[in-house]
Amino acid sequence: MLILNFQINGTINTNCDRCLAQYPQPVDVQEQQIARFSDEPGEEDDEIIILTKNDHEIDISGLVYEYINVALPLITVCSDEGETPYCDKEMLESLNKLTTNNEEPEDIDPRWDALKKFK
Repeated sequence: MLILNFQINGTINTNCDRCLAQYPQPVDVQEQQIARFSDEPGEEDDEIIILTKNDHEIDISGLVYEYINVALPLITVCSDEGETPYCDKEMLESLNKLTTNNEEPEDIDPRWDALKKFK
């Protein structure tokens, strides 16, 4: 049996989901994979890699790719929004203008005024 220990440290250039600018996302991954020897080729699962006597190398490229993708956050945003040199400040200003409530309040039905007393 082989126990493969993976330690992946570095940064990945990814796009911010808010301002769409490219920024460096730090990644720190520590994973472990088990490979065992068997005379019969069997189906591999996520837990154990099966090696036959004819196997002389293990392709770990898929494992490394999966470990890095799982380590990335689901929603990638800059750490300090608008304060980093790679943030797109114009995009953030445009988003803030669109999300602010500049509309005048609608006429409220006077029947709801009685509910305002219950605070």
